Amino acid sequence: MFFIKEKFHCVKQYDTTDCGAACLATVSKQYGLKIPITRIREIAGTDKQGTNAYGVIKAAEELGFSAKGVKGDKEALFSEFPLPAIAHIVVEGSLLHYMVIHKIAKDKIIVADPAKGLITYELDDFMKLWTGVLILLVPDVKFEKGDMTQGIFKRFFGLLVPQKNLIIHVFLASLLYTFLGILGAFYFKFLLDDILPYGLLPLLVSDGHQKRLIM
Repeated sequence: MFFIKEKFHCVKQYDTTDCGAACLATVSKQYGLKIPITRIREIAGTDKQGTNAYGVIKAAEELGFSAKGVKGDKEALFSEFPLPAIAHIVVEGSLLHYMVIHKIAKDKIIVADPAKGLITYELDDFMKLWTGVLILLVPDVKFEKGDMTQGIFKRFFGLLVPQKNLIIHVFLASLLYTFLGILGAFYFKFLLDDILPYGLLPLLVSDGHQKRLIM
Protein backbone atom coordinates (compact mmCIF):
# COMPACT_ATOMS: atom_id res chain seq x y z
CA MET A 1 0.00 0.00 0.00
CA PHE A 2 1.34 3.45 -0.93
CA PHE A 3 0.51 5.99 1.76
CA ILE A 4 0.92 9.77 1.66
CA LYS A 5 3.13 10.79 4.55
CA GLU A 6 2.71 14.02 6.45
CA LYS A 7 6.29 15.05 5.73
CA PHE A 8 5.23 16.05 2.22
CA HIS A 9 4.12 19.67 1.99
CA CYS A 10 1.61 21.26 -0.35
CA VAL A 11 1.13 25.03 -0.59
CA LYS A 12 -2.28 25.78 -2.09
CA GLN A 13 -2.73 28.30 -4.90
CA TYR A 14 -5.03 31.33 -4.59
CA ASP A 15 -6.20 31.12 -8.21
CA THR A 16 -5.30 29.33 -11.45
CA THR A 17 -2.44 31.73 -12.23
CA ASP A 18 -0.67 30.84 -8.97
CA CYS A 19 0.16 27.19 -9.63
CA GLY A 20 3.79 27.77 -10.64
CA ALA A 21 4.45 30.09 -7.70
CA ALA A 22 2.65 27.72 -5.31
CA CYS A 23 4.75 24.77 -6.50
CA LEU A 24 7.96 26.69 -5.90
CA ALA A 25 6.65 27.67 -2.45
CA THR A 26 6.00 23.96 -1.79
CA VAL A 27 9.54 22.94 -2.78
CA SER A 28 11.00 25.79 -0.72
CA LYS A 29 8.97 24.73 2.31
CA GLN A 30 10.12 21.14 1.86
CA TYR A 31 13.71 22.40 2.21
CA GLY A 32 12.91 24.62 5.20
CA LEU A 33 12.07 28.01 3.68
CA LYS A 34 8.56 29.42 4.08
CA ILE A 35 7.84 32.15 1.56
CA PRO A 36 4.57 33.80 0.48
CA ILE A 37 3.19 33.00 -2.96
CA THR A 38 2.84 36.74 -3.58
CA ARG A 39 6.59 37.20 -3.20
CA ILE A 40 7.33 34.40 -5.67
CA ARG A 41 4.85 35.89 -8.15
CA GLU A 42 6.82 39.14 -8.08
CA ILE A 43 10.16 37.44 -8.69
CA ALA A 44 8.82 35.05 -11.33
CA GLY A 45 6.94 37.72 -13.29
CA THR A 46 3.58 35.97 -12.94
CA ASP A 47 0.86 37.61 -15.03
CA LYS A 48 -2.74 36.87 -16.02
CA GLN A 49 -1.53 33.86 -18.00
CA GLY A 50 0.34 32.41 -15.03
CA THR A 51 4.07 31.67 -14.76
CA ASN A 52 6.16 30.16 -17.54
CA ALA A 53 8.99 27.70 -16.89
CA TYR A 54 11.63 30.39 -17.31
CA GLY A 55 9.92 32.49 -14.62
CA VAL A 56 9.83 29.54 -12.20
CA ILE A 57 13.54 28.84 -12.80
CA LYS A 58 14.43 32.52 -12.42
CA ALA A 59 12.52 32.75 -9.12
CA ALA A 60 14.07 29.49 -7.86
CA GLU A 61 17.57 30.81 -8.53
CA GLU A 62 16.68 34.04 -6.74
CA LEU A 63 15.70 31.99 -3.68
CA GLY A 64 19.01 30.13 -3.66
CA PHE A 65 18.26 27.04 -5.75
CA SER A 66 20.21 25.63 -8.62
CA ALA A 67 17.41 25.03 -11.14
CA LYS A 68 17.04 23.80 -14.69
CA GLY A 69 14.33 22.56 -17.02
CA VAL A 70 14.59 19.13 -18.63
CA LYS A 71 12.40 17.05 -20.93
CA GLY A 72 11.98 13.32 -20.61
CA ASP A 73 9.69 10.32 -20.95
CA LYS A 74 8.38 7.49 -18.79
CA GLU A 75 11.83 5.95 -18.48
CA ALA A 76 13.28 9.29 -17.37
CA LEU A 77 10.93 9.29 -14.38
CA PHE A 78 12.76 6.25 -13.01
CA SER A 79 16.23 7.68 -13.51
CA GLU A 80 18.00 9.36 -10.63
CA PHE A 81 17.08 13.02 -10.18
CA PRO A 82 16.44 15.20 -7.12
CA LEU A 83 13.00 15.28 -5.53
CA PRO A 84 10.88 17.23 -5.02
CA ALA A 85 10.74 18.40 -8.63
CA ILE A 86 8.14 20.46 -10.47
CA ALA A 87 6.24 18.75 -13.29
CA HIS A 88 4.48 20.59 -16.11
CA ILE A 89 1.12 19.00 -16.96
CA VAL A 90 -2.05 19.57 -18.96
CA VAL A 91 -5.39 19.20 -17.17
CA GLU A 92 -8.91 19.17 -18.58
CA GLY A 93 -7.47 18.68 -22.05
CA SER A 94 -5.98 22.15 -22.50
CA LEU A 95 -5.21 23.91 -19.20
CA LEU A 96 -1.49 24.17 -18.46
CA HIS A 97 -0.67 23.45 -14.84
CA TYR A 98 2.21 22.61 -12.47
CA MET A 99 2.52 19.95 -9.78
CA VAL A 100 5.29 18.98 -7.39
CA ILE A 101 6.50 15.38 -7.56
CA HIS A 102 7.39 14.23 -4.06
CA LYS A 103 7.92 10.50 -4.52
CA ILE A 104 7.96 7.97 -7.35
CA ALA A 105 7.36 4.25 -6.81
CA LYS A 106 7.03 1.39 -9.26
CA ASP A 107 3.49 2.18 -10.34
CA LYS A 108 2.45 5.22 -8.26
CA ILE A 109 3.47 8.84 -7.84
CA ILE A 110 2.84 11.18 -4.91
CA VAL A 111 2.34 14.76 -6.04
CA ALA A 112 1.40 18.06 -4.45
CA ASP A 113 -1.24 19.64 -6.65
CA PRO A 114 -1.62 23.31 -5.61
CA ALA A 115 -5.26 23.16 -6.71
CA LYS A 116 -6.21 19.94 -4.88
CA GLY A 117 -3.57 19.06 -2.29
CA LEU A 118 -1.54 15.86 -1.89
CA ILE A 119 -2.57 13.18 -4.38
CA THR A 120 -1.40 9.69 -5.25
CA TYR A 121 -1.58 8.98 -8.99
CA GLU A 122 -1.37 5.70 -10.79
CA LEU A 123 1.68 6.00 -13.05
CA ASP A 124 -0.36 5.58 -16.23
CA ASP A 125 -2.81 8.29 -15.15
CA PHE A 126 0.03 10.69 -14.42
CA MET A 127 1.62 10.01 -17.81
CA LYS A 128 -1.62 11.09 -19.50
CA LEU A 129 -1.25 14.52 -17.88
CA TRP A 130 2.50 15.10 -17.97
CA THR A 131 3.98 17.09 -20.87
CA GLY A 132 7.41 15.54 -20.30
CA VAL A 133 8.85 18.76 -18.84
CA LEU A 134 10.40 18.79 -15.36
CA ILE A 135 12.00 21.62 -13.42
CA LEU A 136 14.75 20.19 -11.22
CA LEU A 137 15.78 22.13 -8.12
CA VAL A 138 18.59 21.67 -5.61
CA PRO A 139 19.51 24.18 -2.85
CA ASP A 140 22.92 25.75 -3.41
CA VAL A 141 25.22 27.62 -1.02
CA LYS A 142 23.06 30.77 -1.22
CA PHE A 143 19.95 28.98 0.03
CA GLU A 144 18.87 29.90 3.56
CA LYS A 145 16.15 28.33 5.66
CA GLY A 146 13.73 30.71 7.32
CA ASP A 147 10.21 32.08 7.51
CA MET A 148 9.44 34.98 5.18
CA THR A 149 5.73 34.67 5.92
CA GLN A 150 6.11 36.32 9.34
CA GLY A 151 4.47 39.68 10.02
CA ILE A 152 6.45 42.86 9.41
CA PHE A 153 6.81 43.62 13.14
CA LYS A 154 8.05 40.13 13.97
CA ARG A 155 10.59 40.18 11.15
CA PHE A 156 11.73 43.68 12.16
CA PHE A 157 12.08 42.61 15.81
CA GLY A 158 14.13 39.61 14.69
CA LEU A 159 16.57 41.96 12.96
CA LEU A 160 16.90 44.09 16.11
CA VAL A 161 17.67 41.27 18.56
CA PRO A 162 21.33 40.80 17.45
CA GLN A 163 21.86 44.55 17.97
CA LYS A 164 20.36 44.68 21.47
CA ASN A 165 23.55 46.01 23.16
CA LEU A 166 23.82 48.87 20.70
CA ILE A 167 20.11 49.63 21.07
CA ILE A 168 20.41 49.74 24.89
CA HIS A 169 23.30 52.23 24.65
CA VAL A 170 21.37 54.39 22.20
CA PHE A 171 18.31 54.27 24.46
CA LEU A 172 20.31 55.32 27.55
CA ALA A 173 22.01 58.12 25.60
CA SER A 174 18.59 59.30 24.45
CA LEU A 175 17.32 59.36 28.05
CA LEU A 176 20.34 61.40 29.15
CA TYR A 177 19.91 63.80 26.25
CA THR A 178 16.21 64.19 27.09
CA PHE A 179 16.97 64.76 30.79
CA LEU A 180 19.54 67.47 29.98
CA GLY A 181 17.05 69.07 27.62
CA ILE A 182 14.37 69.19 30.32
CA LEU A 183 16.89 70.54 32.86
CA GLY A 184 17.91 73.26 30.42
CA ALA A 185 14.28 74.18 29.81
CA PHE A 186 13.67 74.62 33.56
CA TYR A 187 16.82 76.73 33.85
CA PHE A 188 15.70 79.10 31.10
CA LYS A 189 12.22 79.25 32.64
CA PHE A 190 13.84 80.22 35.93
CA LEU A 191 15.79 82.99 34.18
CA LEU A 192 12.73 84.33 32.38
CA ASP A 193 10.33 84.13 35.32
CA ASP A 194 12.47 84.88 38.38
CA ILE A 195 15.68 86.61 37.29
CA LEU A 196 15.16 88.90 34.30
CA PRO A 197 11.88 90.54 35.45
CA TYR A 198 13.58 91.75 38.66
CA GLY A 199 16.92 92.74 37.17
CA LEU A 200 18.77 90.08 39.13
CA LEU A 201 20.91 88.79 36.27
CA PRO A 202 23.97 90.99 37.15
CA LEU A 203 23.74 89.76 40.74
CA LEU A 204 23.53 86.14 39.56
CA VAL A 205 26.56 86.61 37.31
CA SER A 206 28.47 88.45 40.05
CA ASP A 207 27.62 85.79 42.60
CA GLY A 208 28.77 83.09 40.24
CA HIS A 209 32.03 84.99 39.62
CA GLN A 210 32.64 85.36 43.35
CA LYS A 211 32.12 81.64 43.87
CA ARG A 212 34.70 80.87 41.23
CA LEU A 213 37.17 83.26 42.94
CA ILE A 214 36.62 81.62 46.31
CA MET A 215 37.24 78.20 44.76
